[in-house]
Amino acid sequence: DIQSMNLLAHSSVPVAQRRFQYLVEWNPKALKMTMRSSKPDTRHNLIHDVIEHQSTLDSCDIVLKAGVKYFPMELGFLFHQFKDHKTPCEMAMKKIGIHETMAIIKKYIPSGNGHPILHSVVKSCPQFFDDFVTYYGKEMSIRDRDRRLLIHTKLAFGREMFFHERAILDSELAEKDPVTGLLPFMLTAMGEKCNLIGTYELLRRKPNVWYSSRGQSKAIHSTTTISKESWLQGIYRSG
Repeated sequence: DIQSMNLLAHSSVPVAQRRFQYLVEWNPKALKMTMRSSKPDTRHNLIHDVIEHQSTLDSCDIVLKAGVKYFPMELGFLFHQFKDHKTPCEMAMKKIGIHETMAIIKKYIPSGNGHPILHSVVKSCPQFFDDFVTYYGKEMSIRDRDRRLLIHTKLAFGREMFFHERAILDSELAEKDPVTGLLPFMLTAMGEKCNLIGTYELLRRKPNVWYSSRGQSKAIHSTTTISKESWLQGIYRSG
């Protein structure tokens, strides 16, 4: 069996590339989960497994090409994170090199195809955001599957490195996050990573969003949201 014997991993080398293509066409789901170990917590997708155990440019190239072909919405599992492990993207950047890894990613996930790749970078490996944005500048305006703007994703995931950036448009500061229903300046004060300096910076840039939001009294119904009253209480406690 392709998965139980981990045949794809053993075939992900240039000399066995034709065998790899044959096997992955037969069972593309094997890209999603390897069976190198019988313990569920140690099972990874193929690209994670290959980078961890082989760490070669050619193997990463072969596996990412197949992953993007058969699982384009998941971007070839490049940003998937398993328990207590880094994403394949992070591992490749460290083991193979930033320049070399970016060259492979750009080859199979070209800019301009509408992929919300920058959202994935912000969520899983924000330390490489600048490396991605130099090539994926067109994707700055792409919304994710939840219709979030990139600024919503940045702030919702508590990425302090983005609180002061000047690339945020004034029109974005006035648009509510479709997932939480909160304005950007509210997102900076949400959760354990609240940042009042970030809140101040965004309000200073567009103070009228505060006045326009004061009339909203209805609490937002979501497991990941807070009402305006709760948000204000969080501001008070963190101060």
